[in-house]
Amino acid sequence: MEIDKYYYSADRLGIVIVSFNNLNCLKDCISSIKRSTARVDNIIVVDNNSIDGTRNWLKVQKDLTLYLLDTNRGGSYAYNFGISEAIKMGLNYIMTTDEDTIFSPKCIQTLYEKVTSENLDFALPKVLNLDGKQNKNNSTILKNGDVYLSTYIGALFSKRVFQIVGLPYKNLFRFYDDIIFFLKLYNQKNICGVLVEDAQIYHLSQGISLEEYFKDFQKTKHSKYFVRNHFFFLRKRDGYMKSILIFFRLLRYKKSSKFYTSRLIDKINIARYSLIGIIFIPKK
Repeated sequence: MEIDKYYYSADRLGIVIVSFNNLNCLKDCISSIKRSTARVDNIIVVDNNSIDGTRNWLKVQKDLTLYLLDTNRGGSYAYNFGISEAIKMGLNYIMTTDEDTIFSPKCIQTLYEKVTSENLDFALPKVLNLDGKQNKNNSTILKNGDVYLSTYIGALFSKRVFQIVGLPYKNLFRFYDDIIFFLKLYNQKNICGVLVEDAQIYHLSQGISLEEYFKDFQKTKHSKYFVRNHFFFLRKRDGYMKSILIFFRLLRYKKSSKFYTSRLIDKINIARYSLIGIIFIPKK
């Protein structure tokens, strides 16, 4: 029977997708979820005020839960909002992902089985490029065998995670919001999660490197958030004193530094937003 190919979870599971001006990728993402071998009880799409036709397409879909924001508040707000709504719906397990992802057919089932069979708090897939190679900008970093830093791409959380540590920061706009959240999980010793190599998800976006953001600060979109959040992350990871030392090292602007830029206006702005990041207090 056709129904035999599906795996039915005992607990309610939902997926939060954050979208912005990427309709074709969003369609592919949702299609891949529907082809999954796991039952997904709720597909939640939080759209950041797209203007490419995404909202019109979403409005005619009958099997999605939609939250169409009136302005682009960034991925951090959208994930915070989407996860909060998923918890209110009574979902026991919540997945997160960007719209430019494609789930392999057994990815969700594999993560769900791992979490439930081993009583874990979260499980993460291996993130690949379309060519099957590892997506370096969305890799999970392990420390002494434990998940240290990761991204929201295809992450499966038990609602217990958010009951213990709260929701992700909502006003980081974009960049580092997921990494900072996983750093918080790493430091919370009663939360346990794993990377599951057999669960695979494809991420179509490559992103750009840290060096590229600093090299042409004025032309790189949303660079101020990248720099601010980078230094906020350093403060959370290393403490105030070490992040301040890195800040003063940045001011020397050696060509060998990853923070190097030749433009004076870029140097001024990088210094400004780096300092803002060190003292930044985000909202939960």
